[in-house]
Amino acid sequence: MPIGRRTLLGGAAGGAALALSPRGLLDYAHAAAPEGKTLRAALTGFSVINTLDPGKAAVNPEFFIIWGVYNTLVKFDANMKVVGDLALSWTNPDPTTWEFKLRQGVKFHDGSEMTAEDVVFTFQRIADEKFGSPVRKKMAAVTAVTALDPYTVRIKTDKPFAPLITYLTNTRTSTQIVCKRAVQQMGDEQYGRTPVGTGPWKLAEWRPNERLTFAAHTAYFEPGLPRCSALEVPLIRDDASAINALIAGGLEFVNAVPYGDTDRLKKIPSIAFSSVPGLNARFTALNIQKPPFDDVHFRRAVSMSINREAFIQAVVFGQAVPSQGYIPKALSWAYDEQPYEYAQFNPARAKEELAKSKYGPGTEAVITGFPDAWWKRMTEVFVDMANRVLGVKFTVELLDARTAFSKWTSNDGQAWPTGWISLCDPDEYLFDCFHSTGWRNFTKYNNPEVDRLLDQARQELDREAKGGPLYKQAERLIADDCPTIFLMNTFSNAAVLAKVQGYEHLPYDGFGAQLAPMIAT
Repeated sequence: MPIGRRTLLGGAAGGAALALSPRGLLDYAHAAAPEGKTLRAALTGFSVINTLDPGKAAVNPEFFIIWGVYNTLVKFDANMKVVGDLALSWTNPDPTTWEFKLRQGVKFHDGSEMTAEDVVFTFQRIADEKFGSPVRKKMAAVTAVTALDPYTVRIKTDKPFAPLITYLTNTRTSTQIVCKRAVQQMGDEQYGRTPVGTGPWKLAEWRPNERLTFAAHTAYFEPGLPRCSALEVPLIRDDASAINALIAGGLEFVNAVPYGDTDRLKKIPSIAFSSVPGLNARFTALNIQKPPFDDVHFRRAVSMSINREAFIQAVVFGQAVPSQGYIPKALSWAYDEQPYEYAQFNPARAKEELAKSKYGPGTEAVITGFPDAWWKRMTEVFVDMANRVLGVKFTVELLDARTAFSKWTSNDGQAWPTGWISLCDPDEYLFDCFHSTGWRNFTKYNNPEVDRLLDQARQELDREAKGGPLYKQAERLIADDCPTIFLMNTFSNAAVLAKVQGYEHLPYDGFGAQLAPMIAT
């Protein structure tokens, strides 16, 4: 999901509460009573969820819920290491083959057992062009998925494709395993409204634009989870309302805390505030096909005119770390600690680079940003810093999020302060955005050596030892070319009532994946 949490939420979801399927989503008897009462966890900044079918999901709030309803073959732990989920183990018999041994006895919410047949069906569905999954192209390297036996799955790729293992995790991937029987009985549309997964929470009621309520899946395969008997997720678009409800005790958990509220919450004894650098990149994308950003020296000059530490204080009240590339520090094996020359604040060097360019002081450019909250400040501060240091004449253009995003993706304009959020693999950051064939390479950046490095990194199944250095080399070349001005990696902020136990803050903003261990008494 590009940009941020509260944008690009298209589609209609109006109407009354959705009735559950007569096939009995909630008829499966509880095996044992969980420890705690209903957990109330607000999903803030959103009011629209269109589907809970992972194969159709397209925007962040849908995935936030999906993560608690379904499981995937593998998942990330708190240190962003891939560990088993529905798969107990996996091997690579050869560079284009992956074999997964599944857990036995895993139950869907309707009581049926999850087997290799469901895994095969899930991937066949994603690959079906008529089904229209948003993730279909992302999984294009997969050529076949077969069941070797009821608990063994083989996935074949057309060539070695190392990112596959992270694309199979329980994040924003659409590879959550669906129940074949339920999908075939209900049909795709109904399944998206009355989902049947293997996750810790099973849907009890969905009031569009208002809330979702879940019952504990007491046959969940992880012993002792979930710890609460029910989960209520109100959709609260206004962040301040959610924070006030938390302080008053009407909520146990708020998934996102506005940057301006962090100091206040830290002083309230009944609130436990949590903050970690997230899996995001905040930057100013440049149209390198048109003046003035078609000149590498001009781009470098602008990049070095930005004091990232001061920028972070002014834009997000210090709630970020400076970035010199796309890859965040949470992906430590691909993160480069060594400074990139043109991503450092250096007014003198910036003016030297400006002198080398075909553009000079007084150069005009329109910087197109979003009008909401800190996004607006991001654009204004960026423009002010460049103008002050270089004497250029950048101006601010604020458009609604949809229009601004559309102009960026169609390369219609000059520059766009923006970002990506909740990506989980270096391939998503670098290949997608800077390879000459990358689907998010909107300005058609083309460096043959970067292409070569990223192609090679995709084929290194030893991702950390062999893939990591390749991503670092590629990112350093990208930073030298400055097709994008990297700015900051913002924090993921959340808050829970101090009396709530079991919360673990995941770098990828797991929401649904973080709720099962939590207990509200």
